[in-house]
Amino acid sequence: MFATNPPDEKNSLDGKNSLDEKKSPVTSAFQFRKKRPWKSSCKPVPKMHRQDFELLECNRALTLTGMSWIGNASLWRMGRKNRIGVFAGEQARSNVDSERCQWAIKMGARRQCLVGTFFTRAEQEILRLHLRHGGRAIWLLGRSFPKGFNTDCAKAIYENRLLVVSCFWKSRWGYSTYRYCTQLVSMCAASLVFWSIGENQCTAAVYRKAMAYGIPVALHS
Repeated sequence: MFATNPPDEKNSLDGKNSLDEKKSPVTSAFQFRKKRPWKSSCKPVPKMHRQDFELLECNRALTLTGMSWIGNASLWRMGRKNRIGVFAGEQARSNVDSERCQWAIKMGARRQCLVGTFFTRAEQEILRLHLRHGGRAIWLLGRSFPKGFNTDCAKAIYENRLLVVSCFWKSRWGYSTYRYCTQLVSMCAASLVFWSIGENQCTAAVYRKAMAYGIPVALHS
């Protein structure tokens, strides 16, 4: 029988070292990781809204897709450079009411083109006085067309001074339709006039956005 010699300790140690060298991972250089910047919880305004409030876009006209209208459609195609958006809330002060009426008559005498939802009583009064004195207007409805128009609106439609746009085929206004129309008013006008914002959240949001992007704004309260 042949006796096997025990393995040499030196060779065995060299073998372990070689195995350890093969198993050890390659050390990489230390990389300094930059700390992530702090992000606000408020979401940024989308680019589409930012472009809507740029003054360079005032000459472009939006396309009426899926909407019905009555009146002079050329008022829409003229662009928003010469149009004024109007928002008016309910106001109990008599001096503000008189100033609002005088302003509507003055804009009508100058043949200005107003844009608005004309949803509240104050906005309806502005529209009626403005059209009565020869002004032009675009009325954005968040519902279907009414069964009839008053004398001032009917005369303005006949004289091609009024455009009534029905944005939704519904029997009555809703919060979502009203919010859509208020945003559309701000997109269709180069300057905005506010009469007593009050507690109207949609109108207040349009006012804050216009102030943030430098749109000409006039606030009467």
